[in-house]
Amino acid sequence: MKNAIKKLKLATMTILLTFAFGSINTALAEKARVDLLSSPFGTSSYIIGTALEEITRDSDAPLQVGHSESPGVAYNLIKMAKKPALKKTTIQANSIQLIYMARAGAGPFKRMKGGIAKDIRQIANYNVTARFYVSRDPAIKEITDLKGKSIGLGTKQQAWGFAAIWDLTLGGGMKPNQFKPQLIGTKAAISAFKDRLVDPVVGGAYINPVTGQYVPAPFFRELTATGEKLYYINVGEKGLRRESKMLRIPHSAFTLKPENVPGLNQPITISMSTLGWMAYLDFPEEQAYQLTKVLIKNVDKFAKYHALGQLMSKEMLCYQFTPEETHPGAYRAYKEAGLMK
Repeated sequence: MKNAIKKLKLATMTILLTFAFGSINTALAEKARVDLLSSPFGTSSYIIGTALEEITRDSDAPLQVGHSESPGVAYNLIKMAKKPALKKTTIQANSIQLIYMARAGAGPFKRMKGGIAKDIRQIANYNVTARFYVSRDPAIKEITDLKGKSIGLGTKQQAWGFAAIWDLTLGGGMKPNQFKPQLIGTKAAISAFKDRLVDPVVGGAYINPVTGQYVPAPFFRELTATGEKLYYINVGEKGLRRESKMLRIPHSAFTLKPENVPGLNQPITISMSTLGWMAYLDFPEEQAYQLTKVLIKNVDKFAKYHALGQLMSKEMLCYQFTPEETHPGAYRAYKEAGLMK
């Protein structure tokens, strides 16, 4: 009799455990896999991508992001253009400014057919970067004052370099022979500025354009940590509008204010660019909707992964989004949350 009772208990326990683990496996199996093409290992974008993977894994959403590194955002567009089948299952890190360049067949996309990004749409921003210039000379106030100057910039592959040239030529109205760009990389540029080999030098920060929060980029923090008096240079609304028009990219001017930036004496208008997650129209609308809902609900959790996460907010996720450039699934989620009209 006792043996019968033990066997019954064991059978009952086995059934319960089988049911429990079966339920867990079923729940895991029901999560759709979404691949994310990110950026080089160790970059802020890569770390934020890792955060997205873990946040979706731990959420009750019916999808799971699988994160992988890539050489960069230009590569992401080119790869997807060459492998269109991935559009149904993959999202990518990218910049709306770069998207417009791809559509125009400009920059790194000159050798490709125009319009390779015509069917890509935004899901969410995770980073807004400010690009500006500083000098030791208080007489230098406007970007047009930089004629004849040796300017420390990023490399030709960095926005701190190639896009800085746009600021100086298209925004500032200067000809290439009217200034001396030193395209040596941000770290080397800061070192050259410290050694008085260049002046001015490019600066950068991460911002939340909704709240005005400002965090210096690591390379620029190295300069501000010296305590040296720096004078911030105004690029100007008019010049940046001209730059955007000539490049056929969205207008990207932003005003830095003294209350947000230590050492800034008066407001200046500088250039900004956004980085975010994007998907093609082939990507399922329901999955884009569910992913965006997870982001809205859990946006505060990104703060524990990286300083960029501390700047993220519900409003920043869709900053400057339009219904036309937003993925239909993401737009539905933002509209339900009262974040877009």
